[in-house]
Amino acid sequence: MDLFYISWITALHLFSFSLVTSSSDETFTAAVVEPVTSEHILPNVTKESALKVINKNLNHYEELIQTASQQNASIVVFPEYGITGFGQSRKTAKVFGEVVPNPYITVIIPCIDLTNSTILRKLSCFAMQYNIVVVANMITIEACLPNDSHCPSDGHYVYNTDVAFERNGQLVAHYNKINVYADEKQIFDTPIGRSIENYGVFKTDFATIGLFICFDMLFEYPTSDLVYGVGVDTMVFSTAWMNELPLLSAVEYQEAWSVRYNTTLLASNQHLPLVKMTGSGIYDGDRGALTYHYDMVTYKSKLLIVNVPKRKNVQIIPSVREVIISILRNMDYETLDKVSPVIRALLDNKSDLQLRDTIFQDRYAPQDMYVPQEIHHTQTSFQGVMNDDLYTFEPLVGATGHVSVCNGSICCHLNYTREEMKSYELYALGAFDGLHTHNGRYYLQTCSLVKCQVNEGTKCGGEIETAKGVFNNISLSISGYHPVVYLFPEVVTNKINLAVIGKEWISEFPYDHIRSIGNGIKQPLVAASIYGRWYERDTVLP
Repeated sequence: MDLFYISWITALHLFSFSLVTSSSDETFTAAVVEPVTSEHILPNVTKESALKVINKNLNHYEELIQTASQQNASIVVFPEYGITGFGQSRKTAKVFGEVVPNPYITVIIPCIDLTNSTILRKLSCFAMQYNIVVVANMITIEACLPNDSHCPSDGHYVYNTDVAFERNGQLVAHYNKINVYADEKQIFDTPIGRSIENYGVFKTDFATIGLFICFDMLFEYPTSDLVYGVGVDTMVFSTAWMNELPLLSAVEYQEAWSVRYNTTLLASNQHLPLVKMTGSGIYDGDRGALTYHYDMVTYKSKLLIVNVPKRKNVQIIPSVREVIISILRNMDYETLDKVSPVIRALLDNKSDLQLRDTIFQDRYAPQDMYVPQEIHHTQTSFQGVMNDDLYTFEPLVGATGHVSVCNGSICCHLNYTREEMKSYELYALGAFDGLHTHNGRYYLQTCSLVKCQVNEGTKCGGEIETAKGVFNNISLSISGYHPVVYLFPEVVTNKINLAVIGKEWISEFPYDHIRSIGNGIKQPLVAASIYGRWYERDTVLP
């Protein structure tokens, strides 16, 4: 392999990085990358032109990996499509794709063992050369076996895949994306059923790590199985996430996800502001963001490096673990061999991981909390589209007050105090209980306090990045939600900054409330939301 070396000074001119490190037995140093990716342009891509794109991006990866290694990072994470670029079709995906051997069946070090691979070989060599765990995304190709009744018409499976390499270059995990987004369904295949043999899990000397990709973050699997069944304490997230304010900005939802699952999250996004792609970070569970990056202005790669507390305990829900063990017991030997050794070990020792907190013996809120609300509308309530769903809104009036609004079975409640102003920006409290159907199907029960697009009228729910309204006190809560709903608390402020958990606001399990603390939210508020996902109702008819 031709290793491309750059000087430390040259690297500083090619990309920027944020650094917060201090070595300790209690922590590990993690790096996530938000790179500017080189793309292919012509619709008909040859193998030669594809390799030019791949090698250009991999050369940039090496620059970033070298810098992360020089700062003593133990792991570096790259985004979805970071090697192959966007604009794929089923045809071009096959040109960019490689065959990935199952790392759970055979020990393989691609840097040594695979001479016919470009992506796997180089990533493996980077991990070995710079003594760092590497997680990256690629396109993989798998030929159908004889008599495969599910085989696509072109004779191959094409997957959106994450791969992981240990410091010695060994391929230790792979994962094929389960929940593909919108047009991706025309390109990629997805594993059938629960597909535990597809889960990407591996252990290092600093964490037990699970893999998931982009749209997966909005769904139950593989996340719940990995965190609550297997005992993963650190999730690695590769994404090409288009920001959708006010509820689904990348860093906003990444933090909310990490809080709800109380799990370390290493999230790497693409950097392409032209299509609203930016937002990466490293998050410490319910303590929130350790570092994050959001930049819609410049076109410059970003490397985030920070020290992350090691998790001494994990969260196990016995019922989730028992389901996984039951699935494993019913597998034939050939399928079982394809499962990560970390998951297979559950068959031998079910008690190696202890419950972190008795509250997690049940993942849900108490059953008696679900009380459908009596629906009512006030003279001032109105409807508006937010993130492609029709919300019911109630406007805020004056410097202090109480507002409630209902939609479907849920009601949202807000007590607030805000700084006195001659004229107030229009804020409204919105509620939605229903099936989201734009670019995917997922059921929501959500409350959101948002800044509206205009200061008069009823136009709320649009994508707003800036605000002037400062709230000294907010207390937001949701009632009437079903107890199986996962609630994700979010607070995002002016120019897409995250309000600091534990200093400006708090939320505790089951995360059905957000309360400001101290002097309140310091920066002008863009949105404060409780984003509820009712996974079991994703398949209901609209």
